[in-house]
Amino acid sequence: MTDVTASTVQDGPPQQDGGIPHPYHLVNPSPWPLLGAFAAGLLAVGAVLSMHGEGVWLLILGFVAVLAVMVGWWRDVIHESVVEKAHSAVTKLGMRYGMLFFIASEVMFFVAFFWAYFDAHLFVNEAQQYARVEATGGVWPPEGIKTFDPFHLPFLMTLVLLLSGCTVTWAHHAILEGKQDEAARALGITVLLGVVFSCLQAYEYAQAYFGFTDGIYASTFYMATGFHGLHVIIGTIFLAVCWWRCAQGHFTPKSHFGFEAAAWYWHFVDVVWLFLFVSVYWWGAGAHCCRRGTGGRSAPPCPRFPAGNGARHGRYLPRIRDPAIRPADPASDRCLAPDLPPLRQGAGLRQVSGAREALCGLRTGDRAGRYR
Repeated sequence: MTDVTASTVQDGPPQQDGGIPHPYHLVNPSPWPLLGAFAAGLLAVGAVLSMHGEGVWLLILGFVAVLAVMVGWWRDVIHESVVEKAHSAVTKLGMRYGMLFFIASEVMFFVAFFWAYFDAHLFVNEAQQYARVEATGGVWPPEGIKTFDPFHLPFLMTLVLLLSGCTVTWAHHAILEGKQDEAARALGITVLLGVVFSCLQAYEYAQAYFGFTDGIYASTFYMATGFHGLHVIIGTIFLAVCWWRCAQGHFTPKSHFGFEAAAWYWHFVDVVWLFLFVSVYWWGAGAHCCRRGTGGRSAPPCPRFPAGNGARHGRYLPRIRDPAIRPADPASDRCLAPDLPPLRQGAGLRQVSGAREALCGLRTGDRAGRYR
């Protein structure tokens, strides 16, 4: 057999000890997959125990172990790429596919949160969801929830995140043109903008008028925006590592997939935030965004909330948009809803004489307005 030494195929890794030349990367034995599994298991067990009021130290230990595995594993990957030159064109293609599938899984992750939000929003007064109607009062945002002004702090956060998307694109073009110093400067600005966004979101949470357990609106709001904030922190760390690597001269116009993966991830974070801003902050803001502004000027127009097709078939309770119309006084059994047109009978509803009785029954315990 012919002894092939230091052969390459299509810029592939050198083949040693009589190996057959090929463009693939066969990794060396590594302890990181096994250590990563143990660290992830430790983190999961610690998280479950901490939810029951014990084992917080195990959660912290698991978190530190996962971080240590990530640092060690990715350090080896960088060494393979920069020092060993082991990443061929085919290897880089496989990495691109892997990153795309990872982002696709992240998309479905956020789809679950948006699904929960839109289900509660669009079907807030569905007759079959009587517990939801009772908890929200049949309106969105639910009664007692004061939402954020979408054109105040959320709009500023949107501008910061969109600007960071521009700077990361600037860094990409600088790398393609071989301008390492310019790329490092653009990446530094991107990292700074990511930190600013996280600080603004922390301030927003501190100023919120509702907590995580204050109903379906609060839960979906904090789950969606909170996990997005976590992704921003992860993306900022990702870009900070790329910033350090760029300063070390690791990226070339033909080999910079580590940066490309971070840029793809950051653009994904930008797109998710745009959906959050439009659907949660603006469209779901309710009457809060319709108040009169200072100086006699009106605030931006409030989005309309369609009643949905089910309302035409009598399956939903009427929406309550007038702040003067309330189902009942929480401190007493006196109904405050005025006389309204009769509620159409639909599937699952009892026969009631009017919407007044139905609305009052939801709050005072009168069974006339409840559902079968």
